[in-house]
Amino acid sequence: MTAIENRKEHLRRERRELEYQTTYRDTRVPVFDEEGRLLCPACGERYLHLGAVELFVRNGEDAAEGMKVAVDTGGHLCGQPIGVKVTPKVGPDNPSARRDGVKLKFWCETCPYLSVVRIAEHEGVILVTHHASPDKEEGR
Repeated sequence: MTAIENRKEHLRRERRELEYQTTYRDTRVPVFDEEGRLLCPACGERYLHLGAVELFVRNGEDAAEGMKVAVDTGGHLCGQPIGVKVTPKVGPDNPSARRDGVKLKFWCETCPYLSVVRIAEHEGVILVTHHASPDKEEGR
């Protein structure tokens, strides 16, 4: 690769990174410990519990039509039933602005924060982010 080609590739990477940061400002890269355990983005501890899973499926690229499937997995820890809800619209809370997405919502044993891992497809690239939220509706 020539110096000019290297510079062009570098600029393409910087543009993609800037676009990512502009689109997903409040996000962090998931952090794992040496044994591969996901850590809480608020306190850094490993004691996370899966509270809910949401799957967003569009009928096509940029389509408003699609389906959202939400499964509340955290209630069974307290003897409550597991809840499943299917919505015929994708909705604005899809992690991907144009394609399919997944949200994994966690609660932490050691701090009051909840966290969300978002998985989104953007131009053929899978983006994974993890951020803390004080909003109980967001994490559980």
